[in-house]
Amino acid sequence: MISATTESSAGTVRRVPITLIDYSPTNPRTSFDERGLHELAASIKSMGLLQPVTVRPKAEGRYEVIAGERRTRAHVLAQLDTIDVIVRDMADSDVLTAQTIENLQRADLTPIEEADGFALLLSQDEPPITVAELAIRIGKSVGYVRSRVQLTHLVDEAKAALRANTLSLRVALQIARLTEVDQRDVLPWATETDDWNGHRPGERQVADQIEQRYFLDLARAPFDTKDTTLVEGKPACAACPLRTGFDPSLFPDIKKKDTCTDRACFTAKRDAHVTQVVHVQIERAQRKDITNPPPIAFVSAGWESPEIEHLVGMGDEDSRVSFESFKQSEYVIVKRGENCEHTRPGVLVDGPDAGKVLRICTDAKCKTHRAFGVKSPDTQDYHAKERERMKKMQQERIVLRRVLDASIAAMPLEQGCTLGRLELQLVATALVKRGWHEHIKQMAKARGIEPPKSKYGSPDYTAAMCTYIDGLNDTDLLRLMVDMSLASDAWPTSYGLEKPEQLLALAKRVGVDVAAIRTEVNTAARAKSKTKESKKKVNATKKMVSKRGKGSART
Repeated sequence: MISATTESSAGTVRRVPITLIDYSPTNPRTSFDERGLHELAASIKSMGLLQPVTVRPKAEGRYEVIAGERRTRAHVLAQLDTIDVIVRDMADSDVLTAQTIENLQRADLTPIEEADGFALLLSQDEPPITVAELAIRIGKSVGYVRSRVQLTHLVDEAKAALRANTLSLRVALQIARLTEVDQRDVLPWATETDDWNGHRPGERQVADQIEQRYFLDLARAPFDTKDTTLVEGKPACAACPLRTGFDPSLFPDIKKKDTCTDRACFTAKRDAHVTQVVHVQIERAQRKDITNPPPIAFVSAGWESPEIEHLVGMGDEDSRVSFESFKQSEYVIVKRGENCEHTRPGVLVDGPDAGKVLRICTDAKCKTHRAFGVKSPDTQDYHAKERERMKKMQQERIVLRRVLDASIAAMPLEQGCTLGRLELQLVATALVKRGWHEHIKQMAKARGIEPPKSKYGSPDYTAAMCTYIDGLNDTDLLRLMVDMSLASDAWPTSYGLEKPEQLLALAKRVGVDVAAIRTEVNTAARAKSKTKESKKKVNATKKMVSKRGKGSART
C-alpha cells in the first residue's frame, strides 16, 4: 500500500512497501560490504533515509531499483516495512547508463564491476552505442573505457585474484590481453609472492615476461599472414582483433603493431603451412617412384627431435610414403656448389623459417659434411671410448639403483624409531629441499609423481616431493630419508665412476647380493645390444636388396 506523496527537487517521492521492490539484474555492482550495510541500516533506522531510492515501474504494481540498491538492502536489514522512492519511466538503455554512471561515482566499485557495466552498455542493441560515445557520456577517455572492457576477458581465476587483491589492476590489464590458455599459464607466477622480499611481480616484470613468452612477431611468421584459408574460422592476421595493431589503445606499450597475442592460432597456422609444404613434397616423392617413394625428412632448428604426428596423416595405411625426423645435431645443411650424393630435401617444422625446404645431408658416414667423418684416428678413438664410458655409467646407475632399492627393502624400518611423525617429516623435507635437482627428479619419476610448474614455467620436482611427503606413513618416511641420503651413491655423474662406499656398506649389512644384481643387469644389456645389432643387419640387407632391385630396373 502506497502512503502520501511528497515533492523533492528530483521528482515526486513516494513511500512504498519494501516487499514490492526488486533488485535490478543489470546493476554493475554485485558485491556489498556486510559491515557497511549493517552500519547504514542502523543509521537509517535512527535518522531516516536522507536520499530516496530511484525506481521504475514494473508489471503487477512492482518496482525495479535503478539507483540505490545498497540503501534498499540496508532497509531490509533494518526490518523496515516501507521505503521512500522516486518513480521514473526509463528505457533499458537509459537504466544501464544511469546505473553505470552512478556506480562510477562511488569509490568502492571494483574494476570488474565497472568493466561488466561498460560491457553491458556496449552490448545493447537499441540504441547502439560506441566506445567513444560511452566515454563522452561518463566523462572518461576512450583508452580508459577500452582497458576496463578488456578486463571482462579475464578468466575466472584471474577475476577472483583481482577481487582478492592478489593481482593488481595494472598486472590484470596486462594478463587480460592474453588468450585464456596463456592467462592460466602466467597467472600462478604473477600472483606468487617472492620468498625473499614478500613482493609479487610488478607490472613491468609481467609485461616483459608476456612480451618475451607469449607475443609473436608477425613480420617473422613463416606463413602468409594474408591467407584466410590456413585455419578454419580464423581471419587473416591483419583483420584479427588479437593483433596489437588492430586496437593500438589496448597495447600502447608494444612498439611493433604487427604482433600476434594468440600463440595457439599462430602455431596452428604455422603447422597448416608446414602441412601444405609436406603434401607438395609427398607428391614429388611419389612422382619419382610411385611404388617405393623416398621418405620425407622433417628437421628441427632445435636440439630435440620434432613432433610430426600432428602434421601429416601418419596412420594412413594407403600411403606408401614414410617419414623421418631429425634434430639439429643429426643433419647438415648442404651449401650451394657442394657435391654430396646423400643430399635430400628436409622440411623445417619449427622456428621463423618453418615450412622452408632445406637441402640436407643426414648420412652419419658422409665424408663431405659430417664432422666426425673426417676426424683423426686419435679423435675417433677418443669418441669411441667416451661412448663406451657413458654406456657403462648408464648400466652402473641401473645396478646401483637396484642395490639401493633392495637394501631399503631389506632394512627393518617397520620397527620405527624414537623420532615422532613431525620430526620425520621435517627431516625428510629438509633432505629433499637440499638435494641435487637430478636426484629429486629421478625419485619423483620413479614414484610416478607429476610435478607442478614453477613460477618460471619449469617442472618443480622439489615441490612435488614435499607434497608427496605429507601423505607418507612413518615407515615410508624412513625409506625416503635413506633413499635421499644415498642418492648420490646410486646416481654416478658423467665425470667419473667413484666407488659408492656408503651404499655398498649398507648392502653388505642387510645382505643384498650386489654381484648378482650386476650380473642380471649386464646380461639384460648384452641381450638388448644383440637384438639391436641383428635389427641393423636385417635393415642393411633390405637396403642392399632394394638398391640392387632399383639398379636392375634401370638397366
